Amino acid sequence: MKKRAGAVIVAAMRWVDAINAPTDRSRLEAATAPDIVIDRMGVFDKQGKLAETFRGQDEVAAWLERMPDGVLFELGGDLEQIERRGKPAYELRYVYRIAEIQFVHGGTWQLQLSDDDRISWLRHMPEPLPEGQSAGGRDAGGAAHQHVH
Repeated sequence: MKKRAGAVIVAAMRWVDAINAPTDRSRLEAATAPDIVIDRMGVFDKQGKLAETFRGQDEVAAWLERMPDGVLFELGGDLEQIERRGKPAYELRYVYRIAEIQFVHGGTWQLQLSDDDRISWLRHMPEPLPEGQSAGGRDAGGAAHQHVH
């Protein structure tokens, strides 16, 4: 797994680079296979349930363009090997920050790579939002937060 783990970390870092520059198509193309599938799991009343599926780089690009300004992602934990449909997949934590409102949150990404080591499948699983965060997009202190990732 050690050699493959290195490729997965590099792919995940490219994904972070793409998601942090949501309008830069070249970064998305470097990180993902043309036929990428992303399953975005929900939050609030849809916590842990499939909320949206994006197929192909065009749909993923449209999703990333919905990202509010000021959201920055980073890798946040160790890589674990799991299995998906009888094939190796990988899981690692992510963290994102919104500096303007001093908000930090995270979740887990599960992913598989294509033969060229780009991400071919990704499940985006945010953790439950902290106490006081409402579906209305305001935290307990009244600061705005549009939750679309």
